[in-house]
Amino acid sequence: MKLVLALVLVLALDSARVRGQAPLVPCRIQVVEKGTGWPVPLVELRTTHQVRFFTDNNGVVAFDLLELMGKETWFEVNGNGYELPKDGFGNRGVRLVPEPGKRLRFEVTRTILAQRLGRITGSGLFAESQKVGEDLDWKDADVLGCDSIQNAIHAGRLFWLWGDTTLARYPLGVFDSTSATTSLRPIADFKPPIHLKLDYFVDDKGKPRQLHIEQALQCIDFNDVAPEPIKPSGELLVRHELFEVQKWSLDVQRAIAPLGQFAIVLCLTGALRCAGVDFTPGEFFLVPASLQERMIYPRGGGASLLRVTIPM
Repeated sequence: MKLVLALVLVLALDSARVRGQAPLVPCRIQVVEKGTGWPVPLVELRTTHQVRFFTDNNGVVAFDLLELMGKETWFEVNGNGYELPKDGFGNRGVRLVPEPGKRLRFEVTRTILAQRLGRITGSGLFAESQKVGEDLDWKDADVLGCDSIQNAIHAGRLFWLWGDTTLARYPLGVFDSTSATTSLRPIADFKPPIHLKLDYFVDDKGKPRQLHIEQALQCIDFNDVAPEPIKPSGELLVRHELFEVQKWSLDVQRAIAPLGQFAIVLCLTGALRCAGVDFTPGEFFLVPASLQERMIYPRGGGASLLRVTIPM
């Protein structure tokens, strides 16, 4: 009986000691792009016992596994366009020693043309950073994810329209479309981390709501005839203050855009090469504004393309 009482006392004291401990402070791990130092979102860090972490828009993971604190830990790194070199066994990863409150950082190499800026919808955009006391003034919208974005300009605002929208309160979410507005140029500088504030259409409880479907249908004139097709002017097909589309027939090499101006290219016919990569009809690619190799080359005869960019 005395042994049982002694054991109960020890367990009670140990429980009280555990309750009195301060909460574990996570270890801040940041993933950045080699050469630029840009934070890389949506990179997976996976331990050898399959616990997975994903970087937020700051490229940050708040690592909080007590069992691995202070221990040399291997993280498998998966970046979908950002990677580390393989080791002798073909594994891509990094070995770190996480400790509470410590700040760790490592670089990954970008293997795709475009630089990843970050997510603009959904939840947890800066959740990992907030766990380590950063970006505490940021508040996510009450949506967990959105699908099939469409944009339109109306009344001096940029309208954002999504299809299926996932909400926290029930699996079905909103399946009639949700919408939000921003200014016409909501992102002043395309450098991460991206903080895009979307002004959602909400219900009387302040939650994102579906659009007024019946009223929207009443606004459509189904007897309206199709507009007359735009007639091209030389290479220029369409020009707007926010974008322009050109069609090029490419017989010789040509600079796709000046340095500092991006371009989106669609190969129409023939084959093209840019930055050492070949493209065939139907393939899109982005030439970033910072890419030094600006020339685009025809690969054989009959090459043509669509070029989309912002007027300078």
